[in-house]
Amino acid sequence: MLNIPYINAEEIIKTATGLPSEAVFAALSPIAIDRLNWAEAYPYKPDVAVKIFHDGANIYLQYLVTECDCSSRSLEDGSYVHNDSCVEFFMQLEGEESYYNFEWNSIGTLYFAYRAGRPNPLRADKETMSLVRRSSSLACQTIAESSKEQFLNSAREVFEHSSEDGEKSWSLRLAIPLAALFKSELKSLRGLNARANFFKCGDALRVPHFLTWAPIDTPKPDYHRPEFFLPIHFD
Repeated sequence: MLNIPYINAEEIIKTATGLPSEAVFAALSPIAIDRLNWAEAYPYKPDVAVKIFHDGANIYLQYLVTECDCSSRSLEDGSYVHNDSCVEFFMQLEGEESYYNFEWNSIGTLYFAYRAGRPNPLRADKETMSLVRRSSSLACQTIAESSKEQFLNSAREVFEHSSEDGEKSWSLRLAIPLAALFKSELKSLRGLNARANFFKCGDALRVPHFLTWAPIDTPKPDYHRPEFFLPIHFD
């Protein structure tokens, strides 16, 4: 079981974005996203890790990536960011049959749904997606505004990086508040049990790749398999 550490909200040093500072994440151990379940067809393995903690009211994540192609072309939340350089977090809360499906490209564009499997997702609306705060080291502007108007008007620009230019490192800091978990009536994350998986992909990149934290035993890449999620516990 993966234990998600608790840090008291009053002890979290935050930047102007409202997200934890680099110093907070620096104290946490990285979780490697390094399983090549489909190595024969997709052998490329970028260097990927995630750090995660919570304060009872928010799940905080930081993805750390070094790869040969971190291109991201999707600018509007709700678009299919898995075709870009993409990191993902799927979580199924204890007692629920469906799971939350979070996906972000390298500039912070978000796809977010609640689903029992690949078919028929219940997609989050724009207002709910705007609750998820984001800061990318590649984005031209931090996506961290709480009001809908500011969120919808916040700027992103297409980011292109080719393998011909060598490897590129980038990071993405995130905050998922309880209010974003729109199908669950949660008052606190403390003591919560769940099942989850973390992913890195780039379906339409020059060098497609598919990495996972928890192993998946399927003939071809398929992240929407909750039977392969592993237990996590929020301290």
